[in-house]
Amino acid sequence: MAQPVTNQAMGYALGNMTEHAKAITERITEHEDAVLLFFMLLGAQIVLFMQAGFAMLEVGLVGHKNAKSILFKNLLDMCVGAICWWCVGFGLAGAGASGQAGHDFGINSNGSLSYTNSIFYIHSLSFAATTCTIMSGGVAERMRLEMYIACAVILVSLVYPIVIGWGWDSGQWLCGGGFVDFAGSCLVHLTGGICALLGAALLGPRRHRFLPDGTANKFKENSVLLAVLGCLILTFCWISFNASSTLAADYDNMALSVHAVVNTVLAMASATLSTVVFDQVFNDGVNDIFETCNGLLGGLVAVTAGCAFMSNWAALVVGVISSIVTKKSAEFMLYMKIDDPLDAFSVHGANGILATLYVGLAARPDLIEQHYAFDYHPKGHWGLFYGGSSGSLILIQLQGVLAVSVFVAVAMSTWILLVTSLSAALRSSRAKKKEDDDAPSARAVAAGTEVAGATGLLGMVRSNLRMSSEAELVGADYVHHGGSAFELTKAQIKMHNEMRNAQDRLARRGKVKAERKASLKANGSRVAAGESKAEEAKGMQTGGAFTVPVRKTSPGTTPTDTPAPAV
Repeated sequence: MAQPVTNQAMGYALGNMTEHAKAITERITEHEDAVLLFFMLLGAQIVLFMQAGFAMLEVGLVGHKNAKSILFKNLLDMCVGAICWWCVGFGLAGAGASGQAGHDFGINSNGSLSYTNSIFYIHSLSFAATTCTIMSGGVAERMRLEMYIACAVILVSLVYPIVIGWGWDSGQWLCGGGFVDFAGSCLVHLTGGICALLGAALLGPRRHRFLPDGTANKFKENSVLLAVLGCLILTFCWISFNASSTLAADYDNMALSVHAVVNTVLAMASATLSTVVFDQVFNDGVNDIFETCNGLLGGLVAVTAGCAFMSNWAALVVGVISSIVTKKSAEFMLYMKIDDPLDAFSVHGANGILATLYVGLAARPDLIEQHYAFDYHPKGHWGLFYGGSSGSLILIQLQGVLAVSVFVAVAMSTWILLVTSLSAALRSSRAKKKEDDDAPSARAVAAGTEVAGATGLLGMVRSNLRMSSEAELVGADYVHHGGSAFELTKAQIKMHNEMRNAQDRLARRGKVKAERKASLKANGSRVAAGESKAEEAKGMQTGGAFTVPVRKTSPGTTPTDTPAPAV
């Protein structure tokens, strides 16, 4: 006969079940945390690989005499950025740095970041390094290395952390007011684009970039192969750039991440194809590889802010618009005589503005609800394309664009003025101590005489930011890195000369054929006119000229006017 279950036994069994359920719950939580760590770590690694893409893109598009310099700066971007971000930037950004807890500075009393914030440091560092590298494209081939490092330090340590704190920390005014920038079109790309624009304007154009009549002189790319390789690497990494910005790995957020990736690919494709079509229609069918790559990258920037919160059709539309924005922005930069070697502002800055404002038009009500700061959004806070929108989203997006642009421009300008003033004072002091002939010229440069078309304060800033005219002429590779990265052997030089000679011969032959064809066409017209006159004369004798037959000669000799002998 079975023994009755006592209350004590029942309580013991329930207690065991509760403990088991608790243990299972803790195990599930640990697995979820592990998946999140892996997701963010993998995303950070892929985004850091964007440095390789930027390096290949820049090396492919700048002159061969500055290839090593570009590679060196890209290496320093990541290294200097890692130290500065660990010391100050990460802690200053707060929750804006990939959602870290508190304000964790590497230079605290322990000399180490907290264990739980380490993953947020790695992930946010990859975005900070991207911002810094965008700046390098606008100042390529003419900025002094020490000045570039000084700008990179302040950008990563102070300017960028403040900007992402505003936009990604729900406790600060911009994000708390409803600002939406999913993966950084405004906070990352516009910030880097403004720095590139400012640097390009202060440095002045490269030598011979603009002809005396004001037209732009197109420079030969160093390697189209490297440029396209860099563009494709950036495309691959961009998928992780946007996908990992959910900062969560549960089912809902992973589904949102996949939706963001689909929109990213669609915008990239539509922007690239639109650029190709525009070239076919408006550029006499000539598809420029440089413009095609910029169109592709511009499409990626244009969708990054709202890729998780818009429909697929909206991603296609913004890609088409971005191709126009990229082209017209680059043309306007040339019109203003601003030399941006990689069109960094046109690709990242102009499209960053487009992307941020486009969120205020195309953000879907059902998708914007998944934004992590949705609880702070006012009623009707979605795109104007959908009914019931209050318009509050487009207004806060506009505020964000203006605030980021003005703050970055003022902060970086102030810093550049400070460091160039210190540099001018130091160079002037050194010149005074020397008794050689170079002292007067050094003092003149420090005082701000005409340098690259600028005088006064701008001349002082430009002379201390920019490489010397001699160093710029021979290239930074020869001055700082022991020679060009693309030294040619005697055999390669010989083959190159033979190829150029063959090209010249083909060009001459083509010119001769064109002239001969035009001459034959003109002669045919005159013959036809003569026959018409003969018919009108109706058999009357006229004083027409006698045509002397031309003797055929071998190719390469001059035809003779002597009549052919009778057979």
